[in-house]
Parts: sequence; C-alpha cells; structure tokens
Amino acid sequence: MNLNIYKSFFFILFFIVNYIHCIDLNAIERPFLSNLVQKINDTNLNVANIESKICDSISGCQCDSNGYLTWLEITSNSFSLTSYINWNDFNGFSRFSSLTIKRINIDDQNFIYNPNVNISFLTISTLSTLVFDQHFPKYQYLEINLLSNPFDIFNLKPSFFTNLETFSTINIINLEYDGEGVLNDNNLQYLTMKSSNLPNLTFLPNLRSLEFSTPYNNFSQSSFSNLLTFNKVFYITLKFEGTDSYDFPIEFSKIENPQWISLSVFHGSNFNINGSIPISKLPESVNHIGIMFGYYPKVPDMKLFQSCYAISLQYSGISGDLPSVNNTLQQNKLTHYVFLNDNQITGTIDESWCFMGLDISNNWLSGPLPDCKYCYQNDPLSQSFYLGNNFTNYNSNVTCSYEQISVNKIVIDHIGAIFDSYVVLMGKNIGFNLNNILTYPEIKFNQNNLNDSFSGYFVNGYNSSYDIIQVRFLVPGINFTISLNNTPPIINSISVENETFTILGEYFSYDKSVISIDINNGKEILKCIVRSCTFYEIKCKINIPVFEYGLSSVNLSINSHNIVLGLTLTNITIANGYCDEFTKSCYCYSKWISLYLNGPCLIPNHYLSSSSTVQSSIGGKITLSGWFGDVHNNLKVLLNNKAVQLESFDNETIVLTISAGVGSIDITIIQNNITWSGLIYPYTDSIIKCLNDCSGNGICNSNGECNCNDNYFGLDCSSKDTGSSTVIINPNGSTTISNQDIVYLIYLESIVEIDLKNNQVPNSSIDLKNGWKIDHNSSSSLVSNFYQKINNVIIIMTIENVQSNNGKEFTFAGNQFTVSKDGFKLSLSVSDWNYKSNLNTLQIQMSSDVSLTEGDKINKYIDSGSDSTNVEISSNSNNLENVNYLKISKSGKTLYGRFQDKMLSDGRSTTTITKIISKDDKKVVISLDMPHCNQCLLDPDFSVIINSDFKSSDSCGKGNKKPWLIPVAVTVPVVGCALIIAAFLLRNKIMYFRREKNR
Repeated sequence: MNLNIYKSFFFILFFIVNYIHCIDLNAIERPFLSNLVQKINDTNLNVANIESKICDSISGCQCDSNGYLTWLEITSNSFSLTSYINWNDFNGFSRFSSLTIKRINIDDQNFIYNPNVNISFLTISTLSTLVFDQHFPKYQYLEINLLSNPFDIFNLKPSFFTNLETFSTINIINLEYDGEGVLNDNNLQYLTMKSSNLPNLTFLPNLRSLEFSTPYNNFSQSSFSNLLTFNKVFYITLKFEGTDSYDFPIEFSKIENPQWISLSVFHGSNFNINGSIPISKLPESVNHIGIMFGYYPKVPDMKLFQSCYAISLQYSGISGDLPSVNNTLQQNKLTHYVFLNDNQITGTIDESWCFMGLDISNNWLSGPLPDCKYCYQNDPLSQSFYLGNNFTNYNSNVTCSYEQISVNKIVIDHIGAIFDSYVVLMGKNIGFNLNNILTYPEIKFNQNNLNDSFSGYFVNGYNSSYDIIQVRFLVPGINFTISLNNTPPIINSISVENETFTILGEYFSYDKSVISIDINNGKEILKCIVRSCTFYEIKCKINIPVFEYGLSSVNLSINSHNIVLGLTLTNITIANGYCDEFTKSCYCYSKWISLYLNGPCLIPNHYLSSSSTVQSSIGGKITLSGWFGDVHNNLKVLLNNKAVQLESFDNETIVLTISAGVGSIDITIIQNNITWSGLIYPYTDSIIKCLNDCSGNGICNSNGECNCNDNYFGLDCSSKDTGSSTVIINPNGSTTISNQDIVYLIYLESIVEIDLKNNQVPNSSIDLKNGWKIDHNSSSSLVSNFYQKINNVIIIMTIENVQSNNGKEFTFAGNQFTVSKDGFKLSLSVSDWNYKSNLNTLQIQMSSDVSLTEGDKINKYIDSGSDSTNVEISSNSNNLENVNYLKISKSGKTLYGRFQDKMLSDGRSTTTITKIISKDDKKVVISLDMPHCNQCLLDPDFSVIINSDFKSSDSCGKGNKKPWLIPVAVTVPVVGCALIIAAFLLRNKIMYFRREKNR
C-alpha cells in the first residue's frame, strides 16, 4: 500500500473517532500551547482565539471530545530560529498521540528515542542532526527527514525496526544484515526508503509494502539478486532516479510464489528482458501494475494482465497498433483502468475497450473514437484521455443520441440484507464512470460490471410504488425513462411519413431487440423494421409505398406484451415532395424522384451544372459540380461513352481525371438506375487571343484585351475617333442608342428552356420585350433597376452607367474586362426557374434592330440594297467553335461584340457557348447557352468603332450622311436559374428617363 494512502487512512480514522466539531481546547492545555507557539513562531497557530480554532482541524491539529489535543502539527517559517525544542515542550499535552515537526530545530540528537509515552505517530523534517543507531521505540508510524545533508548514508539494521509498523525517510540508508537471523517478531509492515542497493527482505518477514528509490544515478546492479526475496511483499514500488538505465535481470521472472497486489517500476529502469516484460506470469493476487520507461517495441500481450484492476504502461516507447482486448482483458472482466499514455501507439480504438477507462493520450492513434469513448469526452474523469492523437471526431462539442447511448432496463433484486434492494442498470455505451449517472429515485452505483451494466442500491430504500426511474447521464447530457415493473406498452397515436411509421405512447423501450411491429394490410403481414425507439416513441419502416396497400392494423410486441390496434392513415406527409389527400397521389420536388408510384421521393434526380477546366495540352483533374444527392448506388461516369475512374464524389461534386484534348465531351452520369446526359467543355488554352491581334496598334494582354496605343480605340484598336452619341433608357426596358441618322434599339427578347436535343421546350418561353416595372429606390443615380414576375419566375434587370474617365474594371469567373467611360452595364437576374426536366438547360436570346431617323423619330428601317451588312465571327481559342468575337460591318462602320467563354454556374466557373441564331440587314439575334443551374452568371460585352476611313456629317454634305454606330457592352449574369444580360458601353452623353425615375 502506498504510504500516503496509509497515513490518510489513519488520519481519517482518528478524525472520525476523536474529532468533534466546534470543541474548544481544554483550559489545562492552553498555556502550554501558547508557550510552544511563541517559542517556535508558528504563524499558522499564532492567531487570535487559537484555543477555539485548533480543535477545528486547523493545520492538521485535532482534539478529542473533551478538548484535549490529540494531533499536533507545528511548523516554522524559517530554519534560522535560534530556539530549539525538546520533549519537555510537550509535557503539558497529556493525550496527544500524533506529532508532526516541520523546519524546527531539535536540541536532542536522541529525540526519537525519548518520546512522550503517548506518541504513536511521529514525523520530523529538520536541519538538526539526529541519530538512529539502535532499536527504535514503539511507533505505529515513524518518518525522519534530515535536511541538513541529504547525501549522508545511514546504516540501519533490520532489527532496528522490530517495534515499528511503518518507517519512512528521504535520506539514504544502507540496510545491513545484523547477524540476528530472521526475526519473526519484526513488526515492520510499511517501508519507504532510498538506497543504492535493493534490500534483502528475508530479514523483514512481515513487510507488506516497499517503496524504494535510488539516489540520482547511484545504484548497484549486483543488488538485483535481492529481488528473489520480494515474494511476500504485497505492494512494491521501485523508482530508479536519474538518467542511467539498468537492464533488468532474469531474477525478476524467477521469484517464487509472489504475493504481490501492486507492482510499480519507474524511471530509467529498462524494465524488460529482450523487449518483453520480465515476468512470464503475474500472480492472480496482482490488481495493479505500473511501469514507466519500460521500453517495449510493441504493446505487451494483455493476457499477462487479465487479473489486474488497473494497468499502467507509460512513457515506454511502445509502438504498433492498439490491439483488441476481446480475448484478453475481456475474458476475466476485472480490468477497470488502463493507462497507455505518452507512447507511440498507432491504429484505432475498437469497441473491446468500451467498458474500462483507457488513457491513450499523447500517442499516434487516428480514425474515429467509438461511441463509448466519443460520447464521454467531456467527462471530468476522462476528458484528457484522448488528447494528443489524430482522432477524426475528437472535439469539445459532443452531442450523442439514443442510437449511441441507451439504458435498456433496470433489474431489482430484493435481497433484504444491508440495503433494501440491489439494482443493476443495463444498457449500451453507458461508459465507466459510476458518478456520471444520476437517477430519481436516487440510486448509488458502486460497481462497474464491465459489460455495459452498473450495480448499486437505492439510497433511501426501495418502495413498491416506484413505477419508473428517471436516469440522466451528466455527460453528454441525455435522459432516459425506464419502467421498473415491465408495464405493458400504451399506444396513443400512429402516423406515417413516406414508409416510416411513428408510434407515440408510453412504456416502450430503448432496446430495439425487444420490439417487434407487424403491419396488416388485409392481404399480408408486413414487418416494420424498428429504426429508433425510446420510452415514449417508436419509429419503424416497412420499405414499401404507403398508398399502394390498404393498411388496416398494427401489432406491437414489446418484452412479450402484444397490442393490436386498428389503423386509419391521416395527415400523411412525404419527404422531398407532397401528397394530395383527395387523390391519394404523391409528387416529388424537382431534385428528387420515386422509383415507383406514390413512393417516397428519396432518390436524387441528379444533374450536372458545371465543370472545371484544365489545359488542353496536358489534361488533368477536373471537378464536376451539380446535384448528386447522398444515395450513389452503382455510380459511374462515361466520357464519350467510355467509363472513367472516379477519384471522389459527394452530394455536389464528382472528381475525375481526363487526358489532353480539345472541344466538348459527351458525358453520361448514371446512379440509382437513373441516367443523365449532356456536354461539358473542360479544355482551355493558357493564352487568350485578342481580336485581330490589336490591328498592330496595341499590345494584347493576358486577359485577351488590347491595350491600344495613343489615339487608337476599340476592341482591336482599329479606330481613331470616339464620336458622339445619345442613349435613352426606355421605360419598357429597351435601350435606344442614336447618332445622327442611325438608331440602334437593343433589347432582351426572351428566355427559353432547351431540351437535350436542342429543341425549345413547349410553353417555356418568357417574353422579355415588355412588362418591365421601374424600381424608384435605387441607391445611386448611375443605376436603374427594372423588374417583373412571370409564372413565379422573378426577373430583375439593372443598368449601370460608368462615368469614370478611366472606365471601370470588372472581374468575372477569373476573367477581367474593362467598361469604358459613358458605357453601360446591363444585368439580368432570373430566379426560381422551374425546369420541366433535369436534362434541360436555359438560353438567353437577345436582339439588335437598326433604323434611320428623321429628327428624333424612328421612321424606317435601313434599306437592304447595295449597302449590305457583313457579319463575321471568331474565337479566342483553338479549342472551341465558340463565338468569342462578333464583327458586323455596314456603311463604313463596324460593330464588335465580345463574349466571355466563362460563366458562373452555382458559384463555380464553367464554360459557356455563344451562337448566332439569325441575321439579316435589319436584325441580328444572338443566343447564350447555359447548363442546368440554380444560379448562373454570364458576362458578354459589346463595343462599336468607326472604320479609319469613315467621315462624319460635320465634314460631309447632307447627301453624304452615313449611319453612326455606338460602343456597346453587355454583361449577362443569371441568378437562381438566372441570366444577366448586361452592359451597353457608350462613349457619349446620356439621357435618362429622369421623369420616370424621379416620379
């Protein structure tokens, strides 16, 4: 037994027997105490009214029921006192039996040999010189710590201890055989010593506890042979101080018939033989073994410790995976605590460790903690047990459900002995801390049975009126209600959602294994599989459509109690969809699908909305983004009809690798017997080409924009004149751009849904030419807002005027572009688009009409005679046949349109395609295609320049008037299945419908 435990035990014993609260010191002893306190200047006792306090457990002092001092502890604050004490200073205390002296000088070297006759417990820590060179007087407990020279060696003989029960010292002693043979009357039972030699315990036949330590780096290995005499000691602690290591001898494994109860070996001992614990078999009496710095290459075979209550193998360099203990420690079910902290153990913790406390801190373990450990991370008894590892679910915000922890039943055994009733609580993952569970009525648990059950007793006795027990786990904070009397269950209501039945009532169970539920539809008995259960609720699932069968009754069986209840289905709900109670039909929302009539909408109706890109010359890893759900049965992806290896996938992304290539790829995604098909454009060039290589009048930057030389303008730096124009933003949402004789009317024509064959879905088109309303709450005079709502689709258009002399830069989907001064950015947002199919996509259609003017009115269209319109398209990449640049030439003027090849689909960059739908001398219609998306953003832009040979009307006669084209930029974002068609760049003065905006 550890000596501190021994001392504490006697202290508590004397406290119970002798101590009575609020007793004053007897008047006879008061002057003696006062003189002693003044002499030694004990500040703990030199306080006012000490006679009323000293018996109240102050500073280790105690009194008996009559106020006589029984325990006295005196302490000096300094060793520099000139006064000394001796036994005469204690003659006035007639009944005290325990004396502790700390840091006080003693004037008698033989002080320990002349005790007051009543002293049984003597503890001395002093700088004074004392001798102990003969048989000690009779003490139950003697502790001597001479602090003046801790390195002095004292030679003691076993016969000196004949009259002692306990001896302890921090000084170095040499225990010498004295030639008196084995003294069977030697009463020494507990020894704490420091020595360079292990003692020969043959001469201490009654010794039961040895706490041995060495001086720093000073130990004689030859004394290991004395280990053979350690067979009768119950409690052994060996501490090898210092940095030296000692290879343990084979003698340790040869000790005959050891009677050990506890064995602890610490510090630098190399407590191993060839890497193994130097004990082939522990006696069944051992309930604790502790080894520190034992140095083992792997976790020792736990069979060796099957009889141990506690096992400690700390700081021992143990490596390798943590083993299961199903066939070792769990065989005898005696081990309550295992300490393996501060090693190098790897692997995971399996459920065989659930029933005991396991300190595995500061190792290399990984993976998830099992529920039996995870749920109790915040238990004060074990909250540090898992620190310093790489557990994937280790955190302080722990929540656990009835699926992870349960109390299945409480069994009462009326034994009529010490307690009225013996109680056993049984469950799953209930932990190992007996004090973590509170109950009402109160149960005191005092035994962990190491099989997910605790034993205990009713604190106030059992009462036959007890019907249920309320149980609370303090950590993680979960409550249970348990029936004591196996009361039959009571059903209050039954409801159904999809195929899941919810039964509400009382006296159910947390144990699924004791619950059976049958659903009778009049044709057959359907087994309802229990998914969760508590005292008040059961959820079960029949795995078939609800409305397809005429359900008529429920048969519930719990713990052999059977209940049959007629069933009428009402208030039926379905996840990811809705049901019509009148028609008894169910419908799924757009992201979900059912595999059979009126079944639950639990299968993801998956689709692809975007693809990341890689360089066409090398290929690489791409991410497919969209909606794939959480059910991925037989998931596979085909590219150009060839299956590819998937690297990872979740509900929104699929990651795979493609080889080098160009252009588009046919893609098919199959899962849950559902097929989705479409196109992706995963290739990109590292260099973006500029239009016409900037005509030799500028430099092409990495964004595909021309930085024009001085006095050159336009997308390809081909113009030397910016001209002057007028822009009118009309209340119907269109924009009129005019200059001299020519007028452009630019407007959004429609949004349409496109099917897999590139056909327009019937009745899907939304006309955008009319219906706009103006929002008068704009925060800036440079921004105009329009909106409309059509068939629950909300459409918002914003036109922003750029007035900065340097223009305004925009960043979109990783691309940068500039809108010049007097330009406009038009954005269109379309949200809440309800697709007819998850295979369908959206398309924006946009038009530009051209006419001549007479005064301020549009009077006729441009004649389509000899001055025809020429339309050219080009790409900024070698990979795609995409319209990145649009060039329209007529009457010496050229209109340029630039279309970004990137868009944002649900916040992710992907490739978009622009095409010419139709063109003639009066009108050009452009389409911008987008994937199936919830949030889409498109950003094309336009500009107009004047040919270098064009002459304005200021320098020509009226007969030579030519149309003037206007710089235009368009940006098209689409939000929430949404498009944004934007910005008309204008280098001119602007007219707003201010009357409309300011009305």
